[in-house]
Amino acid sequence: MYVDEEGMALDGFPLMLAKSHQLSLMYWGDYSWMNDPYNRKLPLDLTTFIGTFINVIWGYLVYAI
Repeated sequence: MYVDEEGMALDGFPLMLAKSHQLSLMYWGDYSWMNDPYNRKLPLDLTTFIGTFINVIWGYLVYAI
């Protein structure tokens, strides 16, 4: 429902989540998304959800402090 046969995110919210995860990798020094910013073949797996959760917590802590 959220991924295709190859595990790539489909349009809509799944693609937004995968894209935001790719953008948030800048915090850790990974700028690979800049090679092709319009890439729509982004994996949606458990690490995407864990990474997004960590980034939300990190952003909250930075905002709260």
